[in-house]
Order: sequence, then C-alpha cells, then structure tokens
Amino acid sequence: MKYLIVLTLVAVLVACTSSGSLVSYEVLRPAKYTIAPEIKSVVLINNSLVYDRKDVHVAEIDGETQVIDTMIYAGYPDSLLLSLEYSLMQKSFFDTVYLDTTQYKTELTGNPIGKLSQQMIDSIGKKYDADAVLSLEAYVYGTKVDVKKSPDMYYSTMGVRGYNYWRMYDCQTSNVLLEDLQADTIYWYGDGPSLDLSLLGFPTVVDANAEFAFYMGDEFSRKIVPEWEVIERQLYVEGNSYFVAANDWLGKNNTEEARKLWGYVYENGIDIDKCRAAHNIAVTLEREGDIDNALVWAYKSYELYKLMTKENRKLEVQDATNYYVYLTHRKKEIEKLDKQVGGA
Repeated sequence: MKYLIVLTLVAVLVACTSSGSLVSYEVLRPAKYTIAPEIKSVVLINNSLVYDRKDVHVAEIDGETQVIDTMIYAGYPDSLLLSLEYSLMQKSFFDTVYLDTTQYKTELTGNPIGKLSQQMIDSIGKKYDADAVLSLEAYVYGTKVDVKKSPDMYYSTMGVRGYNYWRMYDCQTSNVLLEDLQADTIYWYGDGPSLDLSLLGFPTVVDANAEFAFYMGDEFSRKIVPEWEVIERQLYVEGNSYFVAANDWLGKNNTEEARKLWGYVYENGIDIDKCRAAHNIAVTLEREGDIDNALVWAYKSYELYKLMTKENRKLEVQDATNYYVYLTHRKKEIEKLDKQVGGA
C-alpha cells in the first residue's frame, strides 16, 4: 500500500464557539487522475520543442503595448521538471522518481505534440527500469505588465501565464495513462506615485518566469498524487452534563466513551441536543475514517435539524445540511482513493 487512508487528529480543541469547539484533522484527497498502484516508478522527461518567441513579455501602459524583454527563458522546462520531481519525491506516492535531462525533441518533425513512439517509451523504461514515463510534450508562457494611471497614483500588475501539455505512458504497454493541458497564472501587484515606484517590488522577467515554472511543477503534482488536507469541524461540547462529560473523555483521547454519552443524549435528550449529539458522533467517525457510519449519523442530525424553525437555529441547520452533503461526496472520494492507493 502506498498510502493509508486514515484521518489524523491534529488538535482536539482549536477554538471555542458559544456552544462548541473546532476540531482539526487531516483527510486524504484523491488526485484528479487515477494512476494504478502498480505504477511504482516514473521517469520525468522533456519532449517539448524550445519555445523561442521573443514577443511574449509585454507591458501595457495606459493602453499602449510594447515588448519589455526579448530574452528567452530557456530554463523553463528544466525548472518545471525539477520542481515536479521534488514535489513528487516529497509526497512519496511513487517509490522512485527519475529525472531525465535529455532534450528529446530538438526539431519539428511532423506533429509538434505527437505521442512518443513505442520504441522510445520502451527504451526509456528499460534505461531506468521504470513503470511509466511522464512527458512534458509542449509549453508556452509569457509575461504581461499592466499599468493604470490615476491623477496621482500608478497601479501596476505583473502576471505570468502559461500552459503545459503532459502525457503519461505505461512502459509495459506504451498506452497513454493520462493527458492534461495545465493552465495557470500568477500575479504581483504594486502601486506608487510614479511608474518606477509602482514596479519597485516586481521580480525581473527571468525571475518571474522561473518562479512560475516551479509553481507549475508543484501544482501539477497535485493532479496525479493524492494529498493531505487539513479540515475543521465543529463539535458541540457545552450544554447538559452529558456533553460536558463527553468533552472530558475527548480530552483523555477516549472517543468511544464520548460516543456512548452522545448516543444516550440522542436517545433521551431534547431535540436540539439530539441534533448536536448525532452530529458529534458523525464527526468523530469521519475523523477515524468510518465514512459509512458517519453518513448514517450525519443524516440523523440533518433529519432532526430540518424540523427546526427557530430563527437562531438557521445557521446550525445549514451547517448540518452542508455536512451531510459533504460526506456524500467524501464517500465517492474514498472510492476513488481506493483505486489510487490500492485500498484501505
């Protein structure tokens, strides 16, 4: 198993509300693309043509456009792949990540984004004894500085926008495992009484594009590798003595005893306490990775909350509705994660 689909408690009592506290814990989010667990090693390669346009860095000042730099940032694909390699290694999803620095496509012959040949895939796979090849097939990027002038101030924006086209190939079959057109933009903002002062905090064009390349590499890793995310949930810990006692058990890291008390409240308490007790049970079950039973209790809470008509309960009713809907989506995420990490 590459990952364990578990939910890790980060902090029990993070912040208090009038009737409850926030708990914070991590959940594993599935990647956009599902890569079979059998793919344990991957080679990153550059199979793109050099992007050598000299008019991609422009400035628009009060409606007038001009080229601000004709320098080609030849290091873009290398920085992109280096960032991706680092990010994938940090996340430890693949057992091994290789970075091949060969420039595989040196001139245009046929389709500029044509697929790697079976022979090349086989050659790279054997060279590294790898399961898959992740290829940067094409990229474009550019910088735009936009300056607006008011009577006494200049307002400037610097943006770097780009596209990367990726393919992943199975080294055994040469099949394409995924194709993705990645697009994004990063920005810097400035202002000042003069044009120069409004641009003072901006990086150079080369530095901006280097930062963009590293950003894009890290972002693409999120599309192919499941990732941990910290979420917050409210637990109701104040009210009658059973909630107080349950909170004491939570402080001793004994969730089972806390759930027994909330279960008693659900069976015997007043309606609002029943709603909150069911919600608490759902949250602690979600935290432990038991999504099926968390859904059952979240639905019980949601059903009771729907009967609430008091104005001061509207926020709780909406929260209960949102939480139940979230858990239905979370169940689908878990099913997707099972395919990505080989099951819990």
